[in-house]
Amino acid sequence: MTDDQGKTVRATLDPDGHYAATGVKAGTVRFAVVTSGPSGTVPPSNRKSETGGTAAQKSDPKQRVAVPKQYTNPESSGITTALNRGSNTFDIELK
Repeated sequence: MTDDQGKTVRATLDPDGHYAATGVKAGTVRFAVVTSGPSGTVPPSNRKSETGGTAAQKSDPKQRVAVPKQYTNPESSGITTALNRGSNTFDIELK
């Protein structure tokens, strides 16, 4: 995720599809979904996420699905949210 000042914060998905990020400033943030593996993949959507972050998948390759290129850049992903101070929950849904 990238904040209004251009600071990037990363987070990794756990096996259940949750992620958490610390050190994120309140305000509007833009997300990218960056994955490992040759095809660029993450688990299927409909997984819960906690306080935003850039998702990086490290689970079993058999559980991965391709991620469209537009989602790999916070400028083109179209995934944004406004974070408030304290705990926030933001589910990332790739369409």
